Amino acid sequence: MPTQLTLYFPQSNLRYNITPDHETTVGRMATCDVDLTRYMTGHLKAVSRQHFKIFYNKGEGFIVVDISHNGTWVNEVNLTRGEPRILRDGDTLKLANDKNLAIQVTIDDDPDITDTIEDPDALFASPTAAAPQAGLFYDQSNDQFVVNNVPIPHEHLTKLETVLLKYLYDNAGRICTFDAIAAYVWRDPAWAPGNNTISRAVGNLRKKLDQIAPGGGDHIQNIRGQGYKISS
Repeated sequence: MPTQLTLYFPQSNLRYNITPDHETTVGRMATCDVDLTRYMTGHLKAVSRQHFKIFYNKGEGFIVVDISHNGTWVNEVNLTRGEPRILRDGDTLKLANDKNLAIQVTIDDDPDITDTIEDPDALFASPTAAAPQAGLFYDQSNDQFVVNNVPIPHEHLTKLETVLLKYLYDNAGRICTFDAIAAYVWRDPAWAPGNNTISRAVGNLRKKLDQIAPGGGDHIQNIRGQGYKISS
């Protein structure tokens, strides 16, 4: 039985150890077990906020499941989103098919296992394997936002609403103040919108997200007297 899987990040020379009794979520957000902003440097926009999961399945070994929008590669194989793949000692994980976003895998006491899983559905019947959660994501490959697993058509949002949504999304988990939103979204040194104008714009944006997917607008939170934020 494997005793430990280690993710090695060449960019930072850091490691993260995973034991068989723990499911690990890896992505670009602080609530992930492995927050890649602490382990990788450079351009991480192609990395999903929840990119992949690793868990242990008795008799099979450590399993990786892609839950991203831009893909996870094991060596040169592009994983099908949501389907499990057995990891072997010496494998390389590559995010969004970017060689600069590579993670090396080492496994202690790697057993003699096969490359395929006979019954993938059986793995997902286990409570350790969770389906991707609804939320707000940016699909870089299609330059498109996705809310509660529903793609948002480009024509559904105005240019200003698109810039506003992207600004809030890029700062997910942080409060975007009224002044910061005005400076970034309107970008007019001769005229700054008031708080009421910004609130109306955000309100319209939330309504449009609700039209695409019920509850979609709830991802944008009103921080009274300060501004808005999207939960990380």
